[in-house]
Formats: sequence, structure tokens, C-alpha cells
Amino acid sequence: MKPSTGLTRLQRVSEKKLRTARTLRGEMTPAEKALWEQVRGRKCGGFKIRRQQVVEGLFADFYCENAKLAIEIDGGVHGTSEQQEIDRHRDDVFQARGIKTIRFGNEEVLGNLSDVLDRIIGVCNKRSDV
Repeated sequence: MKPSTGLTRLQRVSEKKLRTARTLRGEMTPAEKALWEQVRGRKCGGFKIRRQQVVEGLFADFYCENAKLAIEIDGGVHGTSEQQEIDRHRDDVFQARGIKTIRFGNEEVLGNLSDVLDRIIGVCNKRSDV
């Protein structure tokens, strides 16, 4: 596994954003909680996954710095055109920093968690050389 790049530690994050990230960690959806229980403590193929990581002022639901991978868990609100535009902007900002985004729906996480984990581990393994 490649050592951490420090990408997220090189940025300045306002106190307000840090407070928001803490709040979001405490208010996870059932799908986010289910995924977090399976990835916390390097249980996901040995990769360190963080919750509500701030990147360029935007939040990634989950983030693996070694693989430069943002993992988004999308609920029903992500079907609206307004939210899709916000998601595209977030993905573009992340991509400009070399971060790949993968998305899973709440139902996919809750109904097929093992496949979700396999996909995350596969992408992390593939990108850990990025």
C-alpha cells in the first residue's frame, strides 16, 4: 500500500466546515452506518477510510486517501436535477484533484453490502498506486 499523500492535510478547513463534518458523522443514514461498520478500523482490505472528509470545502461521505477515492452513498434526494448538478460539481472538483468518485444507492448498500465492499476494495487496490 502506498503511503498517504497528505492531500487532505495540506488544505485549510474552516472551523465551520469542521463542525459540519462532525455533525454529519453523528447523523449518518442507516446505509452510511452499515457501511461505516464494515470499513472502519482498516477492515476494508487494510485501507483507512474516513467519514465526511472535507476536500476543497466539499464533503465526501467516505474517503480513502491512499487510493484517492471518494465513496458517496446516495439517497432519494440525489434523483433531483438540483442535487445531480451539485453532485456533478463535487465530482468535477474531486476529479481535478485526482480523486475518483464511486456512488452507491442506499438500497444497494443495505441490500447487497458484500458486493459494495468488494467493489470498494477492488477500486482501492487498483488505485493505491495512483
